[in-house]
Amino acid sequence: MTSISKISAPVDALHGDIGNVASGDVLVMLSKSGETNELTTLLPYANAKGAFVIACTDNEKSTLAVKSDMHVYLPSDGEVTPFPDDDELGNNAHTEQSTHTETMQNNQKINAKGPPVTYTALQLLFGDTCAVYLMELKGLTQNQYALNHPAGRIGKRLVLKVSDVMKDWKELPLARPEMNGMEALVQMAGTSKGCGCLLVVDDSRKLLGTFSDADLRRALTKDGELVLKKTVSQLMNFEKEYPRTTTSSAMAFDAHLTMEHGNTVEYLPVVSEDGAKTLVGLVTMRGLAECGM
Repeated sequence: MTSISKISAPVDALHGDIGNVASGDVLVMLSKSGETNELTTLLPYANAKGAFVIACTDNEKSTLAVKSDMHVYLPSDGEVTPFPDDDELGNNAHTEQSTHTETMQNNQKINAKGPPVTYTALQLLFGDTCAVYLMELKGLTQNQYALNHPAGRIGKRLVLKVSDVMKDWKELPLARPEMNGMEALVQMAGTSKGCGCLLVVDDSRKLLGTFSDADLRRALTKDGELVLKKTVSQLMNFEKEYPRTTTSSAMAFDAHLTMEHGNTVEYLPVVSEDGAKTLVGLVTMRGLAECGM
């Protein structure tokens, strides 16, 4: 069962938005005093539409409390305000300059007659509590929440898959294993921007390894200028294991965790799920960041 909630200013409701209210709908009115003119004016029209009206106020004897279908008493101990009480205004007129500082401090204390600054925060807390209770009552799962909130961090973690964030293999800088070091360097300089490496594949597009800047540095440190004459198959994955990989059906967030496990890597090849290790695409840290992961 799906529940849809809408918010409307009372003035807008009086000028047409009440048309969104249908018989059987629950209409919640929020007012500290329970005497807000726009809401008391709206109340009989809401009743005429067949809505079940719940009033949430700090006054159990108010118009909204008495005339609504249900009243929720949300008490308040007062308001934090820079304005003094009426009694303090009279007293302050006769105070001496020496007590000016003390008066200003008193003015910052809770004032029962101030504008509903604190009370609006209390109403938000009450509303959030009701929302959480309804989610629990309806059995809303985290995955369902993510589908309804895709732009948030939870939504991205639980919904986005690797296939949604990866670069397709056709966009990637590929290298053949027999290519020599000089050719690999030229290709890396010209085509690997945004990927961080060359992806070494055979004729069937099976991923053999990767050749990155880090591989080049390690090879140069060990072999010097001889690197230029070596083949890519000798330079790829230089003095390291076969690269970490993922699949297109994996969750993007899990791929992110894989990239950050141990020594962080900037890219993660995506291979087929049939065990053939056919190159499908590439996930990069930059791409994940652009998606808000």
